[in-house]
Amino acid sequence: MFFSSYGQIVYDLCATLYNSQDSQLTIVISGNHDLFKFFQLIKTKGLLNAANLIYIETYQLERAKANGVNKILPFVLDLIREKRYMKEVFGKYFANLEGCEVIFYSRGFSGHNCYLLQKLSKKNELIYISHHPFNMSQYSPINVFDLAKLIMLKLTYGYETVMGQYPSKAPYIKGFPFMSNRFISKKVKIVINAREINQIAMNSEPSFSNIFDVSKYSVIYFDDGLLQADYLSVDKDDFKIKLIEMFNILAKYFPQDKIARKYHPGYPGDKTFVKVGDILPDFIPAEFLYNDSVKMYISVLSFSIANLRNSFVVSIVDLINFYDEKAKNSLKKMIMEKSKTEIIFPASLEEFEQIVVDVKGQRI
Repeated sequence: MFFSSYGQIVYDLCATLYNSQDSQLTIVISGNHDLFKFFQLIKTKGLLNAANLIYIETYQLERAKANGVNKILPFVLDLIREKRYMKEVFGKYFANLEGCEVIFYSRGFSGHNCYLLQKLSKKNELIYISHHPFNMSQYSPINVFDLAKLIMLKLTYGYETVMGQYPSKAPYIKGFPFMSNRFISKKVKIVINAREINQIAMNSEPSFSNIFDVSKYSVIYFDDGLLQADYLSVDKDDFKIKLIEMFNILAKYFPQDKIARKYHPGYPGDKTFVKVGDILPDFIPAEFLYNDSVKMYISVLSFSIANLRNSFVVSIVDLINFYDEKAKNSLKKMIMEKSKTEIIFPASLEEFEQIVVDVKGQRI
C-alpha cells in the first residue's frame, strides 16, 4: 500500500485494515517523514503491528541550488541520478514482487510513486482508492515551458507520468507529477470511489480516539497551514494578531494546561507567537486526537473539523482576511458540505468570546 500524504488518513487506514485481513501487509511511505513517524508510532501502540514499513527518501535535486543557465548541467545530472536512485529503490524493495495487490491512494504529487507504480503494474494488480476524483486532474501543456516540464517528468518518472492540476489555491496548483488517465484505465484493475470507501469506513471504522489520550484538554486548535500556503492576505501579521487575541480569550475561561495546539504536518510554521496552550506533535493526524472529553475544537478551515462527530466545532474563517474571497468562500463551502456535524462560524471576536462563555458554562 502506497501512502504519500495525510489526506483522508482515517478512511485510508480503515481501507488498509479492511484489506489487510488474512494477508501480509507492506506500507510504503514516499517522501513524507512525518507520516512515516506516525506509522512507526501506531505500530508500537498495537495498530498495524504486523505491517512492514518502507520509507522512501525524496531525492535531493542539485539544480535547486543553481540559478539561470547554471541549472542546465545540474538538470541533466539530476535526471540521470534520480532515475538511477529510483531503479535502486525498486531493485531493493520490489523487484521480486509478483502477483500481489498494490493499493495506492493518490495519483499526484509523488514522482517516485508514479515511477514505482508503472514498474509494479507489469506483474501485479493495481487498486486505486480515489477520494477526490474530480478535484485533481490531468493538465495539458499550454506553452513551451509546460512542454519542457512534461518531457522532463516523462524522462524521469516514466512515460505514463503527466502533469496534474489541483484547485487548492486560486486558480490552480499546476504541473506536478500525475498518473495519466490512460494508465488508470489500462493498468489499474479496480478503482474504488469515495462513496465506496466511506461505506467501508462506516462499517469497519475502529476507534482511533483511544490511541493518543487527549482527555485532559478542554479545547484543541487545529492549525491548517494556511499562512505557509499563501492563502491569507498579504498582511501576515493580521492573522497572527487575530490568533493571539483568540487564544487570549480562551485563556480567560480555561486554564492554559487545558488548551492545546496541533500544527499541520509539513507546515509547522511559527509556533512562537502564540503563547497559550500545550503543543501536540505535528505528525499525529488530528483525527487521532478526537475525544468526547474535549469541549470545543477550533480551526480556520482544517478538514479535520469536518470529520468530527457529536462534537462542538468552531471555524474562525470569517475572522481572517484571505487574499482571494472566492477561494475562501469555496473552501468554506467545501468544508460545510463534508462536515459530519454543525460548524459554528463567529463573525467577530466578540461573538467568538460569547461562544467560549457558553461552552465554559455548557450553555450550547
